[in-house]
Amino acid sequence: MSMNIVALPIHDAIIVPASSAAQAKAVMLEVFKKRTGQEGAVELITKEELQGVDEAQDEAVVEAEEELLLAA
Repeated sequence: MSMNIVALPIHDAIIVPASSAAQAKAVMLEVFKKRTGQEGAVELITKEELQGVDEAQDEAVVEAEEELLLAA
């Protein structure tokens, strides 16, 4: 069945247009249940939330590097 949604798979995630997020989540949960017999869990993350995670990780790396420099 074609839904005309362009998706970019990344390890255990996919990137889809925000307008298709709910439909992509439903399909992922349906396929998981069919293949495993178990209920799955899918978390939707917006582009802005993902960028916030990246920025927080970058800040943590800089802080750790600064601590290492101070300890040396």
